[in-house]
Formats: sequence, C-alpha cells, structure tokens
Amino acid sequence: MQVSLTAALAFACRSAPPSAEEPDGGGAMNLYERAYREAERHKWLVSERNGYDAGEGALRDWYATRWAHFCRACQLQHVAGRVRWDQFDPATFGTLHEAIASGDVLADRILDRVESGWENLHILLWAREWGLPMKAVLTVLERIDVNRARLDPDRL
Repeated sequence: MQVSLTAALAFACRSAPPSAEEPDGGGAMNLYERAYREAERHKWLVSERNGYDAGEGALRDWYATRWAHFCRACQLQHVAGRVRWDQFDPATFGTLHEAIASGDVLADRILDRVESGWENLHILLWAREWGLPMKAVLTVLERIDVNRARLDPDRL
C-alpha cells in the first residue's frame, strides 16, 4: 500500500505542532548534505545489485533522475513544518501546518498535485476548470512556493 507524502504529512501534523528540529535534536538541516547522502545510498544499492562499485556514474544518475523531486519533497516538508531546511526561507517554515492539521481539502489536493510534479500553471488551470476559489488556490500556491525548490545541484 502506497501512502502519499501529503497523507503522511497530514497524519504527522495532526499529532505535533511545527518543530524546527529533527529527531536527533539538530535543528535546521542542510539539503545539499542530505542529498549527497541519498546519492551515496543510491550508489551503494546500485553497486550491490551489480556486484561491483558503480562509482561516480551512480552518483550522477541520482542527481539526474532524483534531484528535482528530492528538492520539491524537502520544500513540502519545510512549508508543512516537519523539517526546517537551511536552503529555504525560515519565514515559510510551517506556513501550511494549520491547513494540513485542520484537514483543508483544497490545500490537501494542491499538495498532492505539487508532490506529483504539477507546476503552478497546471494547478491554476485545474482549479479554473473545476471552478475552485482562485484566491484560496493562489494563497496555497504562494505558501508552497514550489519555484523556490529549484535549487542548483552543482552547489555541492
């Protein structure tokens, strides 16, 4: 059974208020360091599967195929108030916590679409087609600020 990121965030947000700390008590996380650890994990898994060290090619593969999705997921964690990331504006941390915790269906549907890779324009067209309140849609999109998740992987 696959659980969406939005459902997991909603469950977590109902049980706890926004927190700037990771379970290890460390505070804000560095997205680039975490991404490198994920790329190293990917390299290890590919190496195990192949039976030899996959090397730099496996790292490049992770950045080519997973980087954008990883950044977007981190941005969603940040605005939901689950993980504070150094690379995102501290003022946006937890801005969607109340909407998620209260069960705001519109925010939930928009988060699902953002997590699935939809861009702002796609969401606006979807909202217009379904006659959704545009002011509320724009408010949620501004809080998510998905374009802020477009970070440069070469900053490592």
